[in-house]
Amino acid sequence: MKFGVFADLHYADKENDTERFFQNAPEKLKRCIQFFQKEKVDFMICLGDLLDIGKGKAGQKQRLMELYKIIGDSEIPFYLCLGNHDIDALPCQEILAAFLPGQERGYYSFDRGRFHFTVLDTNYDAVGKHYQEETMKWDRLYVSEEQLDWLLEDLKGIEKQTIILTHGNLDERTWNGEMDPHVVKNQEAVRKILQENGQVLAVLQGHCHAGAFSVEKGIPYLTLKALVDGREKTPILLGTTEGQEEGMLLKFLDLAEGEQKVESCIFLR
Repeated sequence: MKFGVFADLHYADKENDTERFFQNAPEKLKRCIQFFQKEKVDFMICLGDLLDIGKGKAGQKQRLMELYKIIGDSEIPFYLCLGNHDIDALPCQEILAAFLPGQERGYYSFDRGRFHFTVLDTNYDAVGKHYQEETMKWDRLYVSEEQLDWLLEDLKGIEKQTIILTHGNLDERTWNGEMDPHVVKNQEAVRKILQENGQVLAVLQGHCHAGAFSVEKGIPYLTLKALVDGREKTPILLGTTEGQEEGMLLKFLDLAEGEQKVESCIFLR
């Protein structure tokens, strides 16, 4: 089994700045997909923020369909975590209908080979209400109580090793002496479920553009760097079980300017 992962594309109708290159999104996405096709991945995952806020709803829907066509033309099965900027840009039901037809909520799970993948939706407020465009607070993300109950049931009885996929971060990190604002506010409740389950192999997450890595009670938390940052930088993750009887190898690469530079590798088991 092979799969590709990317995060934080942020396609939007606004000017590039010195750090974020919103207009380069289609080119970078195509570069990722070409690499995934060459590697013959079985599926690909976006860890949130395909979109960003543009100059109008009509333009944002047009950009959604642009990305939909690029991804659809690849014929690679695609899974999506909803990001805070996705919700800023368009109603979540429009995004789900495009990429995950029939899926009515942003959290779900699927099996591939000997692994179970659980996708979380961290776009809830403190009282369990899903954020909308006008209410989103990027630094106040929660996993709802209803979703916590679902997560407990989803993982119960699963004998396969599990990968958690999320936009908002779940590890305990600080920033300037306070909790990192990219971290979900009720992350302790989520981690408690993951730690007590015993089958969680790793957590893959987006949102924090610089990337990060930590280990909490034996579970690695791997935050991917953002695709939107840098004119040419194209950070991706390639996961593979080929040639391995157990565990999984994760390769972090940068595909900038046609290169395939391996930045780091992690073996999970």
